[in-house]
Amino acid sequence: MDLAMKTADYAAPEDSIRAPRSTHIWIWLLCALPAITALTSFSPSGNFSYTQLVVRQFWLPSNLFELATIVLAISCGSSIQKGWAALSQATKLLLSLWLVSVCIATAFAEFPSAAVLSLMSWLTHTLFAMSLLFLFRFWRDTHSDAVTILSNAMPIGAACYIVTIAIFVAVVGMSGDFDWISSQPGFPHIRHSGYFLITAMALSTGMVATSSGRTKVLHIALLSASFGFAIWIGSRGPLMAYFVMLAAALALFRPMRSAKALAAIVLAIIVGSVLSQAIPAPDHESFNVIARLLGLKSGSVEELSSGRTEFWRQTWHAIIAQPFIGHGGSQFRLQVPVAVGNYNHPHNSVLQFAYDWGVIGAAAILSLITLSMIKLGKMAVAEGNRLVSPFLAAFSMSVFSLIDGVFYYNLPIMLFLTCAAAIMAQKKSQQLG
Repeated sequence: MDLAMKTADYAAPEDSIRAPRSTHIWIWLLCALPAITALTSFSPSGNFSYTQLVVRQFWLPSNLFELATIVLAISCGSSIQKGWAALSQATKLLLSLWLVSVCIATAFAEFPSAAVLSLMSWLTHTLFAMSLLFLFRFWRDTHSDAVTILSNAMPIGAACYIVTIAIFVAVVGMSGDFDWISSQPGFPHIRHSGYFLITAMALSTGMVATSSGRTKVLHIALLSASFGFAIWIGSRGPLMAYFVMLAAALALFRPMRSAKALAAIVLAIIVGSVLSQAIPAPDHESFNVIARLLGLKSGSVEELSSGRTEFWRQTWHAIIAQPFIGHGGSQFRLQVPVAVGNYNHPHNSVLQFAYDWGVIGAAAILSLITLSMIKLGKMAVAEGNRLVSPFLAAFSMSVFSLIDGVFYYNLPIMLFLTCAAAIMAQKKSQQLG
């Protein structure tokens, strides 16, 4: 989420590491994380070993990948001192306000162990972001190719995850009292996959509009798969974020407005929707978005939002009760009554940040995200087709974060930072950002 990186002060040294190979391997491993997580927690009985529970509950492969990325950057010559020195004054100020707020909120948290773990996680995210910018600039000579690889690899990675879940369902079968919502491989809740499905959908949409030939056909298929799977699992949030993103894309990017691009995108949406209804789903009321919408009884905002409005109301009152120092990270499920000891976040990033770190910390991090998105959008428009896909992914994740926990869990935060850094590192002027 860097606003200005000084190229001259943060030049990556020459190294024996081969940039193209390092770039390819790193991006493909990142995009394979959803499938890797699913495969390492594949349990047809729904009873997970201790190791599998750690993998699921703590999104462990994502944590390990962040740490490995930081180590890789250090091995190429990166350091915290160089990274900090290269930041603009505005970025330093906002980051300082945020870090101080996080530390104060952690010190006064009611449940300090959970708050300290959250602090460590966010510090890791910060170092990961700095490492990303360094590495992408280290790979700059081949970076246009790296952007293309990311745009191709993430939708393919999501498709591999979908195939894994399909195999799981085929092995388990549709009958019986299996806990389909929280006993699927991969993540504690089946709808957590929406956090990377929206990324895959956005990247494929950009590629459908800006590519041709076999690549376009591939992404029509990948978009159909991700879109249809999002409907199948009953996740309405990614679909809402997708259509908001699509409207913004049509306004910002000329390639998105071509008749061929629109026809291809509409075709992918239709095919995905048809597939989602044609393929059987577990007999559970939470599956299938269309069935969920048709099954609404009162049609009230509370019912339509699946109770989010009550989450937001109680979170707001908790923020007002302690507006300046916040409550500390990972306190929500332990303090807010509506969370009933089970829900980790208020399903809104603005409220999440304000609850965790107070209004000053929230304002600082939200300013970083907002200003970065504005810069990313300007760069994507100026660069034409090359940066459309990663911008759409970062934008759609920001929209999705307003109704879910995109900026709470490790993997979506990593994907957001990667898409943002992929754009930021393209600028070759004196200041990057």
